[in-house]
Amino acid sequence: MIVDDKIMHFVLFKRRTEQEVREKCKKLKYDEDKIDEIIEYLKETDYINDEVYIRKYINNAQKLKHLSKNEIRIDLIRRGIDTSIIELALEDDIVQEFEFESTTYFVNKKLKAGDDVEKVKKYLLNKGYSYSNISKAIDNYNDMQDNEDME
Repeated sequence: MIVDDKIMHFVLFKRRTEQEVREKCKKLKYDEDKIDEIIEYLKETDYINDEVYIRKYINNAQKLKHLSKNEIRIDLIRRGIDTSIIELALEDDIVQEFEFESTTYFVNKKLKAGDDVEKVKKYLLNKGYSYSNISKAIDNYNDMQDNEDME
């Protein structure tokens, strides 16, 4: 068999990137030819597919973590995924919309907790959110507060 049980368990436990599988093979002291053979087999059988990995990762990041596009980009690069594939995935309109929703989530959470607007801006800029999304989210929050005050 091309792939031993340790590698199969590694890729079946959760979806992995090509780079993660390569690193695992190196830790198991496989030679480069064997690693290439394993990677090729896993790609052909769709056990590893970086494009599918990116889509699932972004979907989970949106639903569970409220990550900015920049945080997603950095984490995917750290996992060894080609930056051109990452950039294509991050250009998706759904990702753009999610980032605004995520920015709004943090603005509402922080400002309701009593944080200063400037402190919230700095926090979100450090997390990698765009200034335009931060400004829109703060404006929306202020508009909501004004409407509540009028009632």
